[in-house]
Amino acid sequence: MTIISLFDRSAEYKNLILIVCSLLFFSWGRPFVFCLIFLSVILDWIFGLIISKNRENKALCRIFLVLDIIMNVSLMLIFGQNILYNKVKKLSFDAAILPLGMGYYMLRGISYVYDVFKGNCKAEKNIFCLLTYMVSLHFMLVGPLVRYGDIEPQIRHREITGAKLNEGLTKIVFGLGKVVLLAGVFEHIKLAGLNGKEITTLGCWLGMLSFLAQYYFLFTGLSDMAKGLGLTNGFVYPDNYTNIEADGLFTGMIKSFNTTVVDFFSEIFCCKKNMNKVFTFVCYILCGLALSIWYQAKVNFIIVGLCAAVLCILEKLFLERPLSKLPELVKYIYLVLTALVIFGGLYFDSFYGYKKWLFALAGVNVKYTLSVSVKSAVLKNIAVVTMLIDHIGAVIVTRLLIRNGLYEAMANQEAYTAWMGQNGRMYGIYMAMRIIGRFAFPIYCFLLVEGFQKTHNVKKYLGRMFLFALISEVPFDLAFSGKAWYPAYQNVFFTLLLGLLVIAGLHLVEQHFVGTTVGKKILRMGLNAVIILTGCVLGLVLKTDYDFKGILAITVLYLFRNRKKAQMWAGVIIFLLMDSLEMFAALSFILIWFYNGTRGRQNKYFFYLFYPAHLLLLWLVCVAMGIAGIPAI
Repeated sequence: MTIISLFDRSAEYKNLILIVCSLLFFSWGRPFVFCLIFLSVILDWIFGLIISKNRENKALCRIFLVLDIIMNVSLMLIFGQNILYNKVKKLSFDAAILPLGMGYYMLRGISYVYDVFKGNCKAEKNIFCLLTYMVSLHFMLVGPLVRYGDIEPQIRHREITGAKLNEGLTKIVFGLGKVVLLAGVFEHIKLAGLNGKEITTLGCWLGMLSFLAQYYFLFTGLSDMAKGLGLTNGFVYPDNYTNIEADGLFTGMIKSFNTTVVDFFSEIFCCKKNMNKVFTFVCYILCGLALSIWYQAKVNFIIVGLCAAVLCILEKLFLERPLSKLPELVKYIYLVLTALVIFGGLYFDSFYGYKKWLFALAGVNVKYTLSVSVKSAVLKNIAVVTMLIDHIGAVIVTRLLIRNGLYEAMANQEAYTAWMGQNGRMYGIYMAMRIIGRFAFPIYCFLLVEGFQKTHNVKKYLGRMFLFALISEVPFDLAFSGKAWYPAYQNVFFTLLLGLLVIAGLHLVEQHFVGTTVGKKILRMGLNAVIILTGCVLGLVLKTDYDFKGILAITVLYLFRNRKKAQMWAGVIIFLLMDSLEMFAALSFILIWFYNGTRGRQNKYFFYLFYPAHLLLLWLVCVAMGIAGIPAI
């Protein structure tokens, strides 16, 4: 679509291509959708023209505004939320025929007619301009809600530049990473915490926090992808999700999430600052009710929306001043607790489930250990995903930061402060990705120890590890240094190989030097010390990833293999003793604790092949972005 648009600079041509491609996408195999969308756009267009020509007749304008609202809300409830299919199954509406993003489609139709009614924009006479606004693919995803008056100049005139393409593709990649990787990881944790045989205190806290994180990354990721798609087609529009500030309290948190939609509903229901208490109560309640129905027309969503509105009212009328005097840490704790309690209702469909979960949060009538178990396949999948996130940050984002002048900015504090003002968001993303990536290595160390104990042929295990260490070295060097050969830094397979050799040596000592005499014990201790020291020295000399610290981590997990609690604490301690960033790796032992000793369904060679393949792919992305020549090490 973008490539075709590049053949002609005229906005009319670009709009036509965008309309055709979007309608083909939404109506592929579903001609009903085409008719539905086209008919609704025509009615929005006609209603806008009627209101524009009869501004003196306020009653008539209000009638057509109400008719437009009824039409669009009906479309959303019937088709977007599939109410007819669920309630009146005789009509047999198949979900496959329903258009995507009906909620945002409906809001765009209402906002256009509403803005014409309010005089915020002129009625559009060119139906193709309105079609571009209504059916463009990037407008149909999870926000933002762009008002027609704001986007109309870009519909009539815009350029697809190299800078927009680069920024757009970057947003698409990062958005996809949030959706597939981050949201995927938190979904696994959520399911482990909330879908066990019994609800537990730890499971509730871990699961619900992951539930909130999952949907945050899901929605923000889709929004980033929508913005990216818009940029590749020449459109620039505002962020739909903003940073949560502690001073904004719960009301500010609500406004920061899907901000364009919340602002629109707030405007419709006149949620202004200077209002009397009764009017404030009514407006906030109506706004909360409308927002909840817009998201999902379910009882629990409506209750959550009303509870959120009540808390916003309480903050506005009574709590804002006393809460503003609290330290920021306390404010963030307040935000987390209120978000958990209120939005927990979105996860549980029944009041019984919600009540049981709420009591579990407080530790009432539940056990304090998580009752669910995790198979090795799940652990490995989490490790693969977190490793990919880490490497995207270390390979791509690092190069982008360096290209933007990171090294030059580190010369003095003033320059660094100025640089952070411009690149702080990207640097924050980089740090978040590296922190998430800390989960991977402890899991691989643990699974290596488990694999050694269960393997039938240690020699084949060692040979396989050595083979893929060699295969992965060139992709590893290309990804991090930009060179096909970089002897100063070796890939993690060499670390795992050396760790495997150490624990194999320790196992041989246990087998061949049996005895309880003092001499035998001293001999075993001496041989073990030599084996461990040799492995650590080789890690340092060969300059493997994690060097001697990685070898020690594997060794410690092996030595405590028969005492799970001691093994977990030993693993936590050894990673806490590493550098500041590796301290976050200790959190991975929360997941490892739930390992049940079973393998689960998995592809034996997936990780071995994935490691060099994804490194090579990341390097190719860097080549395409023109940053491969910048070393990331």
